[in-house]
Amino acid sequence: MPLTVLLASSVSLLWGVIVHPVTVFKEIRQGKYLTETLILFVLGVLITFLKSFLARGRAMSFFADEHLNQFFSILSLPQIQWLLIHVMYFVFLLGILGLCRLFNRVGSTRSLVFAFMAISAVGVVGQVLFSAIQFVVPQDWLVWGEKFLYLYVISLSLQAIRVTQDLSFPQAFVSFFSPAVVLVALMGLTTIAPYLAWLTLQIN
Repeated sequence: MPLTVLLASSVSLLWGVIVHPVTVFKEIRQGKYLTETLILFVLGVLITFLKSFLARGRAMSFFADEHLNQFFSILSLPQIQWLLIHVMYFVFLLGILGLCRLFNRVGSTRSLVFAFMAISAVGVVGQVLFSAIQFVVPQDWLVWGEKFLYLYVISLSLQAIRVTQDLSFPQAFVSFFSPAVVLVALMGLTTIAPYLAWLTLQIN
């Protein structure tokens, strides 16, 4: 596929995920947009990796043992956090896949994974938008904007599970939230949407 066609198709995918996601998830299930999905996901990974260098780590002094403080200080480094949230994201996907198999043993693993990766389009748009407005928009608006994006990602994720796995809404709800609650409690919301990490460095 020519580069210009591939780029145009990637932009079409990005637009489709945001405007008519169900149609896009059905097309992904049919084997369309696989290369474009990888491009958007890798772009989201690169954006958050670069932004991690603008974030600040936290020096730990909670424990009496200095070695423990040093260990957790290393874990709090933005680049280590970036790595951990992406590892946890794929653990999250494995958890969803496992629960989906309990409800429907013939569901497509590839379709679900690529549908979730396509949702990273929200992160790409969000990162660009927030980078442009974070210095001119009030802080409260940014906080609410970030919450809205996470809610939108959750909504898209539920739709992706329903469409690609032929599940009912209650089944999709259980498949998503069972692993999500555990991982969010451990490491925060970025484990279910790593492409939204460091949306604005002021509030992260």
